[in-house]
Amino acid sequence: MNVCAINNNPSFTSRNALVRKAQDVCNTVNREFVGVSFSRTYDNAKAMLQRKSDIDVNKALAFREKFNNFLGNFYNKSDKMRSESTQCLSKSNDIVSAIQEYFGILKKHGIFNCGQRATLGEIVAKMNGFKDAKKMVIGSVKNNSGEIYDHAIIVTGMNVPKKISDLTSGALTDLPFAELYLKPPKKAIVIDPWMGFADYADNAILRYKIDYADKLKGGREIRFYPWQNKKLADLSDYDIGKLIDNNQNLLIGSVKKEKGML
Repeated sequence: MNVCAINNNPSFTSRNALVRKAQDVCNTVNREFVGVSFSRTYDNAKAMLQRKSDIDVNKALAFREKFNNFLGNFYNKSDKMRSESTQCLSKSNDIVSAIQEYFGILKKHGIFNCGQRATLGEIVAKMNGFKDAKKMVIGSVKNNSGEIYDHAIIVTGMNVPKKISDLTSGALTDLPFAELYLKPPKKAIVIDPWMGFADYADNAILRYKIDYADKLKGGREIRFYPWQNKKLADLSDYDIGKLIDNNQNLLIGSVKKEKGML
């Protein structure tokens, strides 16, 4: 995936204040939760292996052995992180304690893929006033055919019909694909910690069209598919208040100022 650095965009400072606030949320997630990614490391290692193959076959074979050993260990650690983090959000009736445990698990392992960053982004966004923040995955539709791509984001300012939001992640449904893959309104905002940007949905989709160009042939259109944890979706103001009390480092500057913390 091509990573676009939004901070290099000269128009950033002139954009809507809400988008700038969303960008601050994105930056906060990536600043406070520092780690490496299994998928990115895998892609980088494959590219390095290809470069070594072009230079010297013997060196490439030696590197491949080290690469496979490293990758196996890394995958096991990543899989353990994914299992622990998923379980902690589902097993507890005390969602605030579960979220605190989730934070601790990710910091302990120091491994994050886009799914974990999107979950973090949903929580941090809600703490900073984006109460309707929703974790979604990128997909596409053509006629009544839908596809999900392996990338999770947060979307705010977008309504999800109740018949869809009531479904659990990945649940089987009789609803037509076209009803599950949602087209965001123009004023919806995408927060993408994985790629490091926040922007209006229309602008975000333009970026994703480049990244998924090979999958969008034949007139397929980018859509967003809701992929929320029900407990996170139902966070109350009380829950959010407790999270803020325990994690003031996750508040962005403008929100701290509004609350008189600066």
